[in-house]
Amino acid sequence: MQNSMTVYELNRYASRLLQNDILLSMVDVSGEISNLKRHSSGHIYFTLKDSKARVSCSFFKQYNSRLDFELKEGLQITVSGTVSVYERDGQFQIYVYKIKPAGDGEVLEALERLKARLNEEGLFDSAHKKPIKKFPRKVAVITSPTGAAIRDIINVTSRRSPQCEIRVIPVQVQGDAAPMQISKAIAFVNSIFSDTDTIILARGGGSIEDLWAFNSEDVVRAVYNSNIPVITGVGHETDFTLCDFAADLRAPTPSAAAELVCAERDAALSKISDIMKNCEAYVSTAIKERSRRITYTMSSAAMKSPYYNIDKTAQTLDNLMSSIHTRVQRRLDSASARVAVVGGQIDMLSPLKILSRGYAIPFKGKAAVKSVHDVEKGDIISLKVTDGDISCTVNNTEQRNK
Repeated sequence: MQNSMTVYELNRYASRLLQNDILLSMVDVSGEISNLKRHSSGHIYFTLKDSKARVSCSFFKQYNSRLDFELKEGLQITVSGTVSVYERDGQFQIYVYKIKPAGDGEVLEALERLKARLNEEGLFDSAHKKPIKKFPRKVAVITSPTGAAIRDIINVTSRRSPQCEIRVIPVQVQGDAAPMQISKAIAFVNSIFSDTDTIILARGGGSIEDLWAFNSEDVVRAVYNSNIPVITGVGHETDFTLCDFAADLRAPTPSAAAELVCAERDAALSKISDIMKNCEAYVSTAIKERSRRITYTMSSAAMKSPYYNIDKTAQTLDNLMSSIHTRVQRRLDSASARVAVVGGQIDMLSPLKILSRGYAIPFKGKAAVKSVHDVEKGDIISLKVTDGDISCTVNNTEQRNK
């Protein structure tokens, strides 16, 4: 009777058969990622599936360390690897050497490559960001003339800054013709409407395909090359396009872009209103004091003298009133000048002013982080930026030599 095989011998024999098959020694297989697991060793295990079948995959650390995009559940990919059997479990699987996105993933991969190239050229460098004018009088809005974005922008600006002139430059914001139209519109504003203070590049929300025009290299370069500051308000808060990185300021929505344009004017009007109230209070107090003194003078014994003394005192009162008016006016002018200087100094020292230039303030809990000794690896901190907070995890700290 023929000797039986052990389970291990069977699995090993099947493994060698598969490894020696020239068609299975290196295959490319496309499918969707599921059951994604990352082992503490650095190895990645997942299932590759389609509508009819699935196969296990092992992606070892020495190969996945070169991966330049993130694997996640549901992502369509193409794996390259060797088909074999894991002898211990008798599991048929693919030992993966390389992974690339499939379908939409390839488009996203191409987008990441373009982003990296433009960043390397310096198009996203904060040093090239132009300051946004505090009190814009003319704003050009490049967007669809029929979309909700233009209505939102007009509503916000007319309410917050009605004296600001809005110039609508109509373009297509999606489709094959959109990138060329947007690029030409930016150049048109710079050439024909060079007195424009700010450009708002806007579009309402949509899918990644709907927003794709704002990832066009031509549009990104047009934004970067604009002599007029550009604020982008494309999509919703979670939507990011390459134009956002090249723009001088990014707003999460079209309405927010309009609010950023008008915010400084509202603050200035509020400050002027406070100054006027203080001036009115000062003048009112001064007038009351002078009136009291006049009343006292009019009731004095000297005022009961003959008409000569009355006339003489009346002249003195006239001179006094003139002097009062002059002194009050001088004090008002001096107070207004001091208020303007102090207001400017306060504005320059404002943390929000610093944040608007692209800086961030780290906080651990409610305390600001001032030193690498304030945090440890694994701490969760928040970065306060000009339009919100960003939650981060500390991966490492490094003290700089003084």
